[in-house]
Amino acid sequence: MHSPPSEQPRDYQGAYRNLDVRFYAIPVFIIVALIGFFVSHPEASRWVSGAVQAEFSGSGQAAKPVGEVRTIKVN
Repeated sequence: MHSPPSEQPRDYQGAYRNLDVRFYAIPVFIIVALIGFFVSHPEASRWVSGAVQAEFSGSGQAAKPVGEVRTIKVN
């Protein structure tokens, strides 16, 4: 039979240890997933470089499209 909650030992470090693992594991997993995506989709690096150039261009001009613009007509 279990003892009442007031008599049970509390190990707070065990609870925080799991939080620490998740704190580091989730960002590492996201970074590994992004690297895998960019390796398997080489055109994605062009999307990112085009977006960065458009965002940080200091010339004051409007961003130019990197590739061909396609439109779709819906009937």
